[in-house]
Amino acid sequence: MLWKLVADWLGFSTTFHGSFFNHLHQFGRLRGFSKAATESMNIIWLSVVWVICKERNNSVFQRKEEMCQVLCENVKLQSCWWLKSKYVTFDIDYQLWKQIPLACSNSIF
Repeated sequence: MLWKLVADWLGFSTTFHGSFFNHLHQFGRLRGFSKAATESMNIIWLSVVWVICKERNNSVFQRKEEMCQVLCENVKLQSCWWLKSKYVTFDIDYQLWKQIPLACSNSIF
């Protein structure tokens, strides 16, 4: 469900591959993105995986579970932080990032 929410946020609809590495490759190459957008897509993908791993650990070790909408918001925030820390030129406001992430991706290079 989280992958669908993230895809909706990014504005595309697809069926994702079941293999971990093929899923990453497919996610980063959707719609023939520019190099900047592909970099952003890879960071967003890693953010989703990071949030899923953290949620799994919270569920197993602390018996806490979040709703998918909260997890999607965590992905948006995490990906924005990682992009800001990796690229000095990514000087985008978080609220704008939440609204139009792919358009914001072009500010990386």
